[in-house]
Amino acid sequence: MAPLSLTNRTHNFSVSVGATDNLTFVATMDYSTREREQLTTGGIFYVNQIEELGDLSVTGLFNFIDSGPYKAHIQLGALVPTGKEDVFGETPFSTLNAEALPYDMRPGAGTFAMLPGISASVQNEFGSAGIQLKSQMPLGTNDRDFALGRSVTASMWAAHMVNDYFSVSGRIQWQNWAGIEGGDPDLDPVRDPGNDGFFLEGERIDLPIGVNFYLPEGSRFAGHRLSVEAIFPISHEYTGPQLGLDWGMVLGWQVVF
Repeated sequence: MAPLSLTNRTHNFSVSVGATDNLTFVATMDYSTREREQLTTGGIFYVNQIEELGDLSVTGLFNFIDSGPYKAHIQLGALVPTGKEDVFGETPFSTLNAEALPYDMRPGAGTFAMLPGISASVQNEFGSAGIQLKSQMPLGTNDRDFALGRSVTASMWAAHMVNDYFSVSGRIQWQNWAGIEGGDPDLDPVRDPGNDGFFLEGERIDLPIGVNFYLPEGSRFAGHRLSVEAIFPISHEYTGPQLGLDWGMVLGWQVVF
């Protein structure tokens, strides 16, 4: 079987609470719809689709620099395995029961993970710029005898304020992820490239460009922030056969009170 395309639509719900002036707690939950188009050597085209909750992340952000335009914070959190690490669907090879689907169709890791990170930014009346480094470090293996590899993400961004309501932004983002340790016994690595976790290692550089709308104090919808970001891949490098990123889009709505 050869995968032709994978479409991932993820809805991200996040709540942030300021415990003190320097400490903020953030809880985030994902809900994703994934659709994978595939082709068999016999010329059979078929589609698998799943709709599932993802994992819950709980993070604390501590602001250790807050001096005029300069700010920096460290983060430490945990990923709680609320999403499924095994999902099933009908394939041309299914018998009476649905078959286990490849790793890239699974919304959950099935293991706890540490979420360390650090960010720094500078801001003035014209715009802002910043950097961020964060990682996901899995702990142990799940009930299917595998664990996702560690991942690292580094970002640099800049934004320019056009007026009190509107700004434009750009980022460059580098991601690196290790292959899966262990393996699900229900997946045949010879049948589908997505079944072999050892080769699911790689790195990618993306260029997200966005526009941001902010409704300031005194307006009818004060505290509401809207953003649209288009993601353009610059380079990919994978250990084995994987589906590369074609394009991406992020739509955001944030309410601050």
